[in-house]
Amino acid sequence: MALTLNHHQQAAALGEVTKSEQTAWMRDQVRASRYGQRGLDNLFKGFRGQGFIDPSIPGVTKNMKALSSASKSQAKGAVRTLLYGTEAYQDPRFQLVGIDQPVKAYYGHTDKDLVLRHKQTGQQSRIEVKDVKPASQRSDLERIKGQIDKMAEEYRRTGELQAWVNRQETIPAIIKYGGQKGVPIYEKIKQAEFPKILDDLERRSVVETRVKVSSGLLSAGSGVALLYSSTVGLLEASRTDLTNVTARFRLGEQASFFLAGSGFAASGLAQVGSNFATTETRLAKLGFVTKWGGRAGIAGIILGEGLGIGIDYYNWDQMNVRQQSLSVAQHSVSLGSMALAFGAGCLIGIETGPGAIAFGIASAGATYAATQAATSMIAAAYDRLDAEQKQQVATFVYQRYGVAK
Repeated sequence: MALTLNHHQQAAALGEVTKSEQTAWMRDQVRASRYGQRGLDNLFKGFRGQGFIDPSIPGVTKNMKALSSASKSQAKGAVRTLLYGTEAYQDPRFQLVGIDQPVKAYYGHTDKDLVLRHKQTGQQSRIEVKDVKPASQRSDLERIKGQIDKMAEEYRRTGELQAWVNRQETIPAIIKYGGQKGVPIYEKIKQAEFPKILDDLERRSVVETRVKVSSGLLSAGSGVALLYSSTVGLLEASRTDLTNVTARFRLGEQASFFLAGSGFAASGLAQVGSNFATTETRLAKLGFVTKWGGRAGIAGIILGEGLGIGIDYYNWDQMNVRQQSLSVAQHSVSLGSMALAFGAGCLIGIETGPGAIAFGIASAGATYAATQAATSMIAAAYDRLDAEQKQQVATFVYQRYGVAK
């Protein structure tokens, strides 16, 4: 059967619909709904001036049609979403990316009421707009918790900031649960107060971006440092007799640090790159690299340190006192500083919720790389000192006893 399109659909398909035609179509949709002319004038301000919203934004047309739904609750939800969406659209700080945007992810299917992008930083945000009374919240608590779980997972998956906004008073159980999951809960927010949410999202966007950039640079820098040192270590280890147990362990140690460097470098570059991503798919891919690259970095460090400790333990009896002291100091300082940096990084970045973990990992990696460089310099200084002391002794003997060199 051939598909017949009306004039509006044909013009839309050809990109010929003017702004005035779009506005006229939206007005017709409201007039034909239960809200009628009064709703058009009072609720939507006739789609004039600050009341205008671009119908070409994904989800706007769908919600316009939902105004005529036989379900009163569905129509009411469409009005609420459109009104809050218009507030976001008219705010010069944000770009309204979509309304009722569907999501298919590993945690299941859902949709996002409003998706925004902060123009200054490029940070993306998602707002769930609700009008749920306390009694309904109590009876539907588990479903609401499930939605908050998905929002928290979406933040971990894409780095998208989350906000659960309710027009009514919100029960403590939901506020507490949102806090535990890193999803801010806002209550008693009417349309006139919605700009407060946008103010907070702007602040959070700036903080989140700073954390992403700083942790990304820290992670990339530590990755490059570890890649350089481990590459040198691998070349040196490969030149030794690999039939020797110590040589094989040393090769494994440096290979682990090479893995750590690769993981940190990839994680850092992905974090910085996420500020320029414009699609959810790309954000999800970069989030995956950030998450698992950081974990691979930490795993590589722990494995490399473990092998290093094993090597020293295996050769402990053959090491002199200075070598033993340096070994204990190096491994203690390396692991201790890494743990301290991880904790401090989380505390510094705590405002961003789960994102602080990435900052902590980056801080730990950077501190470890710096510690490794410092201990290597100290070891080299000790070696030079030993050589100088030997030379001084030799010179004294030559001069005192007239022994020929």
